[in-house]
Amino acid sequence: TGVSFTVTNTGECAGGEAVQLYVRYPENANAPKLQLKGFDKVFLAAGESKRVSIDFDEYTFRSFDTSSGEWALAEGEYVIFIGASSADLRLSAKVMRSGVKYIPPCDTSRLQARGYEIKKDKKGRVACDLHTPLCEIKNARGLFGRLFAKSILRFVRNRKTVYGSMQYLPLRTLAQYGKMKKSTVEKLIYAFNGFKRKHSKK
Repeated sequence: TGVSFTVTNTGECAGGEAVQLYVRYPENANAPKLQLKGFDKVFLAAGESKRVSIDFDEYTFRSFDTSSGEWALAEGEYVIFIGASSADLRLSAKVMRSGVKYIPPCDTSRLQARGYEIKKDKKGRVACDLHTPLCEIKNARGLFGRLFAKSILRFVRNRKTVYGSMQYLPLRTLAQYGKMKKSTVEKLIYAFNGFKRKHSKK
């Protein structure tokens, strides 16, 4: 149901740490391989240790299956990491999950059927979803997504205490902070991926 670990302040001064939970997905999940799935801010006195727990939620091990239109659990080995950032992972553990054998790649025809045109990008732009972090959204297929991410990262860059964590926050977490409606988030994702809603003449 979650992961627990001990954080120790080995310094001589009191301080805080944004401990982060990452999960590496198996190949058959057809999802970003390493995803930020949770975090907690811990404040410790010099030499103090504290036991920290981060709960899993219904999306921790799930990927979106466009063929069924539902979130699905891919069968396989998942690796759980705890660290200060994706580039500074301190702890790891493996866990097996039972589920579907294979989740196919995104079926863009389903989006076309809903009235969206797809801009084909041959430059390897990222297909964004709820789990895409800001540092990847700045490479989105759509220009709006790239500008959106770069603007936010530029805003928080001078706030060095949060920048290191902020750049790895997924869109779903940013939406929660901003108290966005589900419909608003969905429109943002479509825009980030370079989709435009068709307009019919009346």
